Amino acid sequence: MKGKLGWALVTVGAAVGLTGCGISVLGGTPAKHAPKPIRPAYIVPTAKGSLAETAPSVQGVVWVLAGSTTAKALYQVSLSSRKIVGSVSVTGAATSVALSPTGQLALGAGSGNVGFVQFLDSQTGSVQQTVPLGGAVRCLVASADGSTFYALDVTSKSASVSLISAQTGKVTSTLPAALDAVSIVPTPDGSGIYYLEPNGNVSEIATVGGQVETTFSVGTAGRSLAISPDGSTLYVLKGTAAQTNIAVVDLATQGVKRALPAAADSAQIAISPNGTDLYDLVGTPTLGNLQAVKIPS
Repeated sequence: MKGKLGWALVTVGAAVGLTGCGISVLGGTPAKHAPKPIRPAYIVPTAKGSLAETAPSVQGVVWVLAGSTTAKALYQVSLSSRKIVGSVSVTGAATSVALSPTGQLALGAGSGNVGFVQFLDSQTGSVQQTVPLGGAVRCLVASADGSTFYALDVTSKSASVSLISAQTGKVTSTLPAALDAVSIVPTPDGSGIYYLEPNGNVSEIATVGGQVETTFSVGTAGRSLAISPDGSTLYVLKGTAAQTNIAVVDLATQGVKRALPAAADSAQIAISPNGTDLYDLVGTPTLGNLQAVKIPS
C-alpha cells in the first residue's frame, strides 16, 4: 500500500475536502510568493489516501491515518527505517490522529453533528476508551506535556475546542472557535490555542475563559498548523493542491519571516520534538508519503 514518491505530485480536479487537522484544497488559486521547489531531506512511503498524521515521537515514530470514506487504518511509520512497520484497522468515521509525548495514542472521528475521540492502545490499536463530543472532530492534537488532548469539533452551526484529560478521558472545558476553523495547535505552555481558518486568519484563544487574545493573517488558503517547541514560531501550511508552501511566522511580531516549500497535495504538517524538521504528509486516493523538510536556522 505504499504511495508513489515525489516532491511535485499530481494536480487533480477542483474540490474541497476536510482532512485531519487541515483542509485538502484540490484546485483553485495558486499560493502567492511560493518558494522555488527543492528536494526534501528524505521521503517515507505511507499508504494511499493518507489523511492525517501525528507529531513524531522521540523514538522517531509517526502514526498516519489513511483510507477511504468506508475503510480506514492507522499506519505506524518508522522515521529511522523509513518504512511502515505496522498497521491497525480503525473506524471509517476517523478524521484525525494524535500522539502525546507520553505515548498516548488518540483518534478523532465523526460526521455531521456526531463526534468522538477514542483512546487507543499504541501497541495493539485496541480501543481503551471512547469520549463522546458535541460535534464531528476536524482536528486532534496533544499538549506538550501529554496531559491534555485538544479536539476541534464542529456541527453545521458551531465549532469548539474540547479539552480532554489524557488521564481520565473526561472533557474538562470547551472553548469557542470559528465555524470554518480547520486546524488547531496549543502553545507549549498550554496557556493558549491557535486556530487557523481557510482565509489565512490565525487566532489565539486563551485556554482559561476562551477569549480571543489576537488575530492576524498569514495569507490565503490556510490548511494546517504546527508550532515550534519553544513557542516562538508558527508554521502554516497553505496553498492549493498544485502549489503549496509553509509560512514561517514569528509570533513575537506576527509576521511571516519566510516561506518553505511543500509538496503538492499536502494534507498536514507536524514538527519534530527538537524543532529541526517539519513532516509534510501528502495524500491522494492513489498515493501517500511523508516528506521531511529541514527548517533553516
